[in-house]
Amino acid sequence: MYDMTREELAAAVEAEERAWLSTDDIHPYKSRVPQTKGNTVSFPKITKFSTYLLRHYGAEIVEEINGLLYDGELAAICGVDGFYSQQLTHDRCRIDPRMTFWRVNKYEFTADLVVYLKASVYGDDYSGVQSFTLYVSLDFCIDDRMTYEFGGVSLRQPERDRMKLDDYLIPILSIREVNAAAEDLWFEYLPEALHDYKLLDPFKLADKMGLEVTYHRLYKNTKTKSMLFWFDSEIKVTPEGGDNEAPPIVVKVPAGTILINENAVHRDRARLNVYHECFHDEYHWLFYQLQEMHNNDLRKIKRTRKTKNQGREPKNPLTILEWEAKQGSRALMMPERIVRPLIEQYKSEEWKIHNHAGRVFQGVGYSIFELMDIPKYLIRGRMIQLGYWQAQGALNYIQTNPLSGRYIEPFMFSRESCPSTAHTFVISPEESLKLYEKNEEYRARLDTGDYVYVEGHVCLSDPDYIVQTPLGPRMTDWANRHVDECCLRFENMYEVDENYEFHLNSINSDEEYNRHYIDFVAQGKELSEKEAMEEQSKVIATLPEKPGEALKALMKMSGNITIEKMAERALVSAGTVKNWRKEEYRYDPETAIRIIVGLHLPPWISMWFLQTCGVVLQYRGLHIIYRNIIVCHYMDTLSEVNSLIEAAGFDRMSELR
Repeated sequence: MYDMTREELAAAVEAEERAWLSTDDIHPYKSRVPQTKGNTVSFPKITKFSTYLLRHYGAEIVEEINGLLYDGELAAICGVDGFYSQQLTHDRCRIDPRMTFWRVNKYEFTADLVVYLKASVYGDDYSGVQSFTLYVSLDFCIDDRMTYEFGGVSLRQPERDRMKLDDYLIPILSIREVNAAAEDLWFEYLPEALHDYKLLDPFKLADKMGLEVTYHRLYKNTKTKSMLFWFDSEIKVTPEGGDNEAPPIVVKVPAGTILINENAVHRDRARLNVYHECFHDEYHWLFYQLQEMHNNDLRKIKRTRKTKNQGREPKNPLTILEWEAKQGSRALMMPERIVRPLIEQYKSEEWKIHNHAGRVFQGVGYSIFELMDIPKYLIRGRMIQLGYWQAQGALNYIQTNPLSGRYIEPFMFSRESCPSTAHTFVISPEESLKLYEKNEEYRARLDTGDYVYVEGHVCLSDPDYIVQTPLGPRMTDWANRHVDECCLRFENMYEVDENYEFHLNSINSDEEYNRHYIDFVAQGKELSEKEAMEEQSKVIATLPEKPGEALKALMKMSGNITIEKMAERALVSAGTVKNWRKEEYRYDPETAIRIIVGLHLPPWISMWFLQTCGVVLQYRGLHIIYRNIIVCHYMDTLSEVNSLIEAAGFDRMSELR
């Protein structure tokens, strides 16, 4: 059995979480609905509380108002002497289906209803039919069952200073309100932790909330990170010490359990997941209870299909619920009243050392990491969440292979060029390749040969922006400070997996049903100078037309590269390079790629060289990987290119060292 090490899991988690953190500031109520195929969209088959209330309690509410009529209270409320009617019927007492809900605590909330009343009334000097708009308040409690009390009736709309709930009883929270909700949770259960960061402990918080944390390997499930069980359940797990092919066993999970899936999360890094489920437990219990009361099948919420409405599709409550738990988990891990003073303190110290905002926030992130032992990518996300937008240029992690990666050089950009954290100038080699395959506009832009992949960016290939160093291509200082002037911008978006089934007895972490992808946003300058094209034509005109002679000329043009140096760069033997230089040698695509990358040939020369060698690349399979390397990664090393090929699911080229 192979168990991933902590370091391997950490690398995988950082790559996975970066996608989420790229869109966190966009509330699902405001987010753009991604394009999907067909004329319908998948939507969870769940119930609004207004629908439930009218169906089950509508008649009772009318009777409550009739009771006020019998007692004479309704006449006093409406400012009349009395009613001729002795019984209000549904056609004369209509409840507006649009209601407003306000959270009191985990189990209680208030519903504000509008009731339109039309009745015959009388007074000292008048009588006749009048219409009234009544504001009715109902106080609900949902624990094992639902109860309510008639809160009051008025002609004036009540003012509430409470957390507003949506139609599904999910809190409607902005980033600021998420921060406040997280601190309220700490204040309720462990108030001392708000004054000492050393006391911030998710396991103690869970214990105070009556939740128990347990660890299992969910059977053949590597996506779900954690689950919160609200009543007794059974699940299939891989037995202790068993491998992935071992038969599962069934374990009982009691109500009030947070389960950490060790197939997806190392138990030493489960803090964020515990915070995630604590936030769910406190703020999303009402949603769960509503769905339990309405659905006959308590095991899962099914899906239905709704007709598209020109991008104005209803917002998926499950996405909103998960967004809030994601935001809330970081706010619990790093409460604003603790982390904001630290950011300000370290920021002041870093500005004394650097005059570069990206490096300043990189230093802030490292300082908080050393103090609080929180993963750096989470610190970066929290800084951005708290309004420090320049932190987007710091602590950017790029996955270079499935189990490892690196932080790229901090950078700067103008605020206007990145209106939200959904926009980014950073893209990994693998993401760039996927986008090159599926996005025609992006592919056409790169095929011009005007761009190069460097330090996590797709940058204009111009000496003002790019320099070649012994460590590979690097951006100039000016380009690093103005990435919005010379690099392509991308957009992070999410789609919901329509095959996801939401289990009512538990809340799952969202990785199961959210698929991240990165899209291309056209922006940037074009290199279309007539003089540059003329110079390129002149260079090509001087090159030999035979492949072996052409290679000799290109090695000379590239700085008199020796056979030994060329072999070192192409990861082959010197004898192999000598064979390449022979007239009778027949080139294949792999050989051509080794030469192009080894000599860092720009695309306009590479395309000529391929034609000279008689190598034709298709737009499919491994060939499209080669095309992407030629137009975007030609300044990388062969080892870096091999990692890209391997990530795409193909065998690496052999490496002779």
